[in-house]
Amino acid sequence: MRIHIAAFLISICCLNAFSEAKAQKVTLQLKQVELETVFRAIEKQTDYSFAYGVALLAGSKPVTIQLNKVSVTEALDQIFSDLPYRYEIVNKTILIKPKAQPTNQPTPEKAKPIRVKGRVTDIKNIPLPAVSIRVRGTNIGTVTDQNGYYSIEAEPDASLVFSSVGFQTIQIKINNQTEINLTLPELTAQLKEITIQTGYEAIKPERFVGAATVVDSTILQRQVSTNLLSRLDGTTGLLFDKRSLSSFLLRGVSTLNTSQDLNGMIAQNPLIILDDFPFTGEIANLNPNDIESVSILKDAVATSIWGSRAGNGVVVIKTKTGSYNKKASVNITSNVAITTKPDLFYMPQMSSSEFIDMEMNLFGKGFYNTAIQFPSFFSVSPVVDILAKQRAGSISETQAQEQINSLRSIDVRNEARKHVYRQGINNQNFVNISAGSNTMNYSLSFGADNNKSTLQGPGGRSRYTINSNIRFKPILPLELMLGIEYNHDKYSADGNVYPGSPGRGFLYPYARLADENDNHLTVPTSFGSAYLASLPADKLLDWNYRPLDERDLVDNTNTTNLLRMNFGTNLKVNSWLSADVKYQYTRQTLDGRNMQDVKSFFTRDLINKFTAPTNYARAIPVGGILDLRENELTSHNLRGQLNVRKNWNGIHDFTALVAGEFSAAKLDESTRTVYGYDEELLRYSPLINYAIQNPLFLGGTQQIPNNVNFALQNNNLVSILMNTSYTYKSRYGVYFSARKDGSNLFGVSTNNKYKPLWSLGGRWNIGNEMFYKATWLPTLALRLSYGYAGNSNNSVSALATISQVASPNIYGQNYVTPLTAPNPNLRWEEVRTSNAGIDFGLFKGRVSGTIDVYRKKSKDVIAAFPLDPSLGITGSQIRKNAANLTTKGFDFALQTQNVRSMITWTTNFNVFYAKTTVSKFFQETKNVQTGPIIREGDIYGAIYAYGWAGLDPTNGDPRGYIGKTISNNYQAIFNDSLKNQQYVGSTLPLLYGNILNTMTYSGFSLSANISYRAQYYFRKPSIDYNALYNSSANHSDYLNRWQKPGDEKITNIPSMPYPANANRDKFYAYSAVNFEKGDHIRLQDVRLAYTWNNKGDIRWPIKGVELYTYIGNINILLWKETKSNYDPDFANSMFPPPTTYSFGLNIKL
Repeated sequence: MRIHIAAFLISICCLNAFSEAKAQKVTLQLKQVELETVFRAIEKQTDYSFAYGVALLAGSKPVTIQLNKVSVTEALDQIFSDLPYRYEIVNKTILIKPKAQPTNQPTPEKAKPIRVKGRVTDIKNIPLPAVSIRVRGTNIGTVTDQNGYYSIEAEPDASLVFSSVGFQTIQIKINNQTEINLTLPELTAQLKEITIQTGYEAIKPERFVGAATVVDSTILQRQVSTNLLSRLDGTTGLLFDKRSLSSFLLRGVSTLNTSQDLNGMIAQNPLIILDDFPFTGEIANLNPNDIESVSILKDAVATSIWGSRAGNGVVVIKTKTGSYNKKASVNITSNVAITTKPDLFYMPQMSSSEFIDMEMNLFGKGFYNTAIQFPSFFSVSPVVDILAKQRAGSISETQAQEQINSLRSIDVRNEARKHVYRQGINNQNFVNISAGSNTMNYSLSFGADNNKSTLQGPGGRSRYTINSNIRFKPILPLELMLGIEYNHDKYSADGNVYPGSPGRGFLYPYARLADENDNHLTVPTSFGSAYLASLPADKLLDWNYRPLDERDLVDNTNTTNLLRMNFGTNLKVNSWLSADVKYQYTRQTLDGRNMQDVKSFFTRDLINKFTAPTNYARAIPVGGILDLRENELTSHNLRGQLNVRKNWNGIHDFTALVAGEFSAAKLDESTRTVYGYDEELLRYSPLINYAIQNPLFLGGTQQIPNNVNFALQNNNLVSILMNTSYTYKSRYGVYFSARKDGSNLFGVSTNNKYKPLWSLGGRWNIGNEMFYKATWLPTLALRLSYGYAGNSNNSVSALATISQVASPNIYGQNYVTPLTAPNPNLRWEEVRTSNAGIDFGLFKGRVSGTIDVYRKKSKDVIAAFPLDPSLGITGSQIRKNAANLTTKGFDFALQTQNVRSMITWTTNFNVFYAKTTVSKFFQETKNVQTGPIIREGDIYGAIYAYGWAGLDPTNGDPRGYIGKTISNNYQAIFNDSLKNQQYVGSTLPLLYGNILNTMTYSGFSLSANISYRAQYYFRKPSIDYNALYNSSANHSDYLNRWQKPGDEKITNIPSMPYPANANRDKFYAYSAVNFEKGDHIRLQDVRLAYTWNNKGDIRWPIKGVELYTYIGNINILLWKETKSNYDPDFANSMFPPPTTYSFGLNIKL
């Protein structure tokens, strides 16, 4: 009965659609246009829309139509009268299908085609309309109707390919079945197979011959953060420095340049492309909610299109745009993130009582005598001050012990948790409005972020963004584009950060910051308390330091305004030729203002230091000190491009583009300082003489610091390029690109200023071969590529550069200093990359993935050569093309649909391996260094350690080797050959990746991301006696130190020496005993969400609602190689990043 009712309703719908088609009139006057143009014209005059497979119309001939006020059905009859297509009207959708192909001769060897029917739904059994269904290896295809039904003719042993945007592509063997119903799984995988954006064109993965990863907005919105880069961490092949997300690598290292470019990006980072042009602004200012997708281009085919700036890889960012023929939609996002206080007990330290005992021991040995004798140059801790008073007879031993014992229970970390830190609060709000008609579409968004840092005080950030993109077709062959983005970002710096103290270093463990009534207390700096008390209060400003006062006085802000404008036009000359002209203008201004109030310690200290000791005359007037910084970065990018796209009968597919590009970037910055500034009256003292030597209160003379600086940088680049690709029967594809760049930064000769680059690649879609019968592995493709990219080192120039010094010399003369030496032979850095890749999909879309193996060779890498210091060049260096690097590695990405039913479970598993070796370097490192070294034959970032021979049984001294001889002659060990010491390994993880599991059920979604890093080493911190004695830097390893003979069998912590030996401490710190493997697996984040979708109830204007909670920076180490308590990524940090708890809401209207 149900079937009969459904059939009756479908018949009524079809009859109704047919009658309406008769009623609506169409007028067409078109000559030699594509069918798609005809369809758009009908859609504009009626409320009908067309549905068809893209491949179906490939190779169709232009048509000429002249109709006047005819019905839709009459128009369609005339249009398709001489074409190999037919149509069917379902509701308001016109389905385009192929006509049955007549055969001239019978083919008895082939089976007679059968008609296959069925229905396509999603995992919730909701019908999917407009799903493309084609017979593999042919041009025969159809699409599902509004209820998900389809019907198609095919041979009994053929295969059907089901595909739809946002869903997995599934291939099914017919095997004489006349009904095939299919549940099409969504593309919930972490790396969806969507369009790859290169910045010049958009390419489907099945046509792409290179190596690339695409992260869409679904994955970007999974995390909660105001920084786009943090949302890419742990989900892509980018390797981030966990301590600073501004530093990240893609497929190893391609250059030795670690400087920053005009916009502050580190030169080893991949090139950032935003909406088709290199981005010269600050990436932290971009609103992640505005981003539609991020394409990460890895190999030469993918990156060579960007030429000399793409040797490190390319990250292509595409912002959200509107779509034609789309109803208006509104998306609202709001979330609140709460950041916990940092774990101040992460770094193991001595207790206050242990530290006091150590101080008492040193006091008895006379260590503090000099500091006590000269309080105008040294300060001492409260315990030493008490002991000194006892020794002087000011207090009794009993009083001293009582005062000291009262300090033993104090822990400065608890003081800091109470008075310095707080919970951080981040609030994000975002609204996006988009819509589109036949001739225009737009996307408009607004964002407002307000963040408070985890440090008490004014620290925080506020950001407001506006982003709009409009596309308009005034006439059918012409499309105009306009994009405007404006970001306003104000950053307020934090106050004091635990545990520092000016002039002293670390605070002693028992320091108090406030008393019981929250009155702010002083802590020692550079002067003894008795000396400060003796100074005339009416002649000098208060010279005491109160950390909590500084917290409240800080007034340091950076305000950044970013304006980005895109203009573009696309002219479709004919069915296979189009032309683009694009222009982008970017202007970013930064206004920095650091107002250091007269009450701040910095200002009081500087004024007092420049006070004459004889008559107390002040060289610096009483008042605030205002540092100002202005920075303006502007860039212009202009591109003209011709595009060719031609398809012959669905067999031959040819694309090509030719482009010319010009870019110019200018950075204009200045800094200055004013003294005696009055915030209320807006006055300052202009009578500052920076040329003279002023007497200092503590002795000597010095010029007043003059922070006046002006700098101007210009970078110009001219490029011409072309690329072309050809695909045969969707099986075989070849690609070629060539580009030539010219820059004003490189050598004097034209050959050095310009750099030609090229790439070549091929693809074989084995799964589309007629002979291929592996139904369990329907998708199988092989990719090969080879080519050249480059690196443009913007920190160097072929010409000499000089700097004019702001302050006059001692003779009152202005002067300049040489910054860099000239090198007329300076050339571009060159990166050659070969890549072999496999794409696969098996078990009806349940498993899919990619495997890539690559090799990169960097040639003519720029490095610093030492120069004769007598030449006066800053740094005594010259930059030359002096090194080569070789990187080998692989990428592996696997996506699995583990469970597909009412409950779904998907897994995304990524493995990345990159090992960079220094294959050529001019300088031989002869001794162990205190950090990673660059040495020919070693991996980049290699670390060496001093060989460890254990502790001396007689005195607990650490011992090493000179050659093969055990020794504690530390200076001789430092001078010994590197070859005699111990090679440790890489400081960069060579192997890394992540596992993202996502489970859904009835609107609920739970995902957890697990990241891992391996094959790298870190140096664990330990006790440093010299730092312990002089700056209170302590470590709990002090408790496990060698104290008596025999302890060397149970500990590697050296004995406590007196006096401290800096060489001894250095040897121990950088000996092999303190280096450990950093391999680990961590639970990075978890997200729980509930989604409600409106299933067509027009009473509710809301289309869908999502409620979610997200926990980031969980930092739970599920496994680690080291037996220490350190997090390998934050071993030398005071604490790891605090955990954040986010709660958010997404609404779709």
